[in-house]
Amino acid sequence: MKENVENKKKESGLVVTLSVIGFILGLIGMLGSFIPCIGTIALYIAVPAVLISGASVFLAYQKGVGIAFPVAALTIGMIGLTVSGIQYFSIVKAVEESGNALKAIMK
Repeated sequence: MKENVENKKKESGLVVTLSVIGFILGLIGMLGSFIPCIGTIALYIAVPAVLISGASVFLAYQKGVGIAFPVAALTIGMIGLTVSGIQYFSIVKAVEESGNALKAIMK
């Protein structure tokens, strides 16, 4: 019994706080990124979520505390960032193609 208590990693308040903030922002960014067309706005939420969660993972490694929750927060933020980024670049590509088609028609 004593061995289990000694092997259990302690939690750092800063790491948990950053992980919770990153997780909440990442969840909002991920859910917002699935909204068609306006999901690109979630980039403004997902980028800070990834940065905050990345900082919590870094601090967790430095302090030697559990990294499960910081990694989960980072993963959620990365999913939102990826989906928002795909939507953003799809919209940019569609605008460029429609502009090129309009130029071809106007000639």
